[in-house]
Amino acid sequence: SVGDGASIAELGALTMTATSTSENETKAVGGAKASGSSAIVATPVVGISFLFSDTGAKIGVGTDLAMKGDLSLKASHDSSSDTIAEGDAEGGSTTVGASLALAIDEQTATTSLMRDVETSGGAVSLLSSGIVRSRASASASAAGAEQDDKGTTDDDDKVDQQANKQTGFGNEQAKNRTGSESSQEKAPEANTSDGSMSVAAAITINYQ
Repeated sequence: SVGDGASIAELGALTMTATSTSENETKAVGGAKASGSSAIVATPVVGISFLFSDTGAKIGVGTDLAMKGDLSLKASHDSSSDTIAEGDAEGGSTTVGASLALAIDEQTATTSLMRDVETSGGAVSLLSSGIVRSRASASASAAGAEQDDKGTTDDDDKVDQQANKQTGFGNEQAKNRTGSESSQEKAPEANTSDGSMSVAAAITINYQ
């Protein structure tokens, strides 16, 4: 990149290319074994991936560029990520705590030309391309999730509560560690034609 205020003189042609390739995997695995057939087994397993990489070619603000040839800015980003949460419980009658896989992928590829260009014998081109592949999966044991408490409405949107709690936690950790956080402040609502979901053995959320 060419920074703001930087001057470039006597240019013939200029080509700037930024390229990035990345592969990421986040995997959380947990399990527990009950001591009796009527025991409640707690196996909350959470896998979280927040991806904010930016690939860019930029000429910042400043004096005009006088050129004789072509000016070309190119940026390309190729990324793949897997977020996996696996919970396994043996024995017991009920599993408490869903497996949750949360992936938020907000990677970009950009080209920016922030000053005027005068070219006597060439062309100006800006090209950016991005390929972002993101997969999230969650699995849980056959025992499933805890049962809905029919005597109260406090847990009627418990799946949303769990998802929003982990989205908030991920944003907090991302901001503390990198100074950036996702534009997603809340998880999408988990509901059916009958209303909000109160129980789930496995929850998968994938933002792009």
